[in-house]
Amino acid sequence: MSKDHVIFTYSFEKDLHDQFIETDTECKSVLGQGLDIFLKALGKFTQDCRPDGGARRQRQLSL
Repeated sequence: MSKDHVIFTYSFEKDLHDQFIETDTECKSVLGQGLDIFLKALGKFTQDCRPDGGARRQRQLSL
């Protein structure tokens, strides 16, 4: 990655609950509920098999 001047660093902190990604340009992506972005189906028989995956409800991602 150094060829393209990309440096990736990360850290873990015990006291934080949510995970986030923050760039050096102060762009911050916050993903609540850990990395589980998919919500439970609306009902037992509401599975939709569309190829675009439109049936999977997702948690909100803030950028």
